[in-house]
Amino acid sequence: MANTTQTSAPASPATSEAMPQTAPAAPKVTATTEAPGGVQPEAHESTFLGLSGPAWVSTSIIVFLLILVWKKVPSLITSALDKQIDEIRSRLGDAERLRKEAEVLKAEYDEKTHQASSEAEAIIERAKEDASSIVADAKTQSQQLVERRQKMATEQIAAAEQEAIAEIRQTAAKLALQAATQIIQKQNDAPHDKVLIDQTIDSLNQQGKRLN
Repeated sequence: MANTTQTSAPASPATSEAMPQTAPAAPKVTATTEAPGGVQPEAHESTFLGLSGPAWVSTSIIVFLLILVWKKVPSLITSALDKQIDEIRSRLGDAERLRKEAEVLKAEYDEKTHQASSEAEAIIERAKEDASSIVADAKTQSQQLVERRQKMATEQIAAAEQEAIAEIRQTAAKLALQAATQIIQKQNDAPHDKVLIDQTIDSLNQQGKRLN
């Protein structure tokens, strides 16, 4: 057999100067063996039990998959996935239910808020109306009270005037009676005039009673 050795050319000085920090490349040696007549020998792969390395890898994968199938691993994986899917669906359902409940609660809250606002406005309006009515009633009652007081004062004044007039008349009648009695007594001292005096006194007394 002939051995042919090929040696790569050394790096040029320019390259060595350009890269001072790089170690020089080791020479590459390529050895080729040629059979007589220029025919290369065929490569033989190592086998075990008649199977090459790639065949053993493929066989191992197939056996592993068969073991997984035999152990029902795919069904377990599928069951676990289905369980997770069911849990996710349940969570999504709970979330949707909670969302709907929240929407219902929000709608009820909005309705109650609107109703409370309407009731508050109605209460304020009624309070304003009641206040106006109370003020009007107070004015009316005050006016009526003033009128009653004025009427009572007028009546009391009139009664006082009547009483004063009656007292004046009574006093005048008494004074007139006394004056007439004195005059008659001075003019008529005789006993026979006593009857006339008594009649005059009685007449004056009756007039005084009528004045009262």
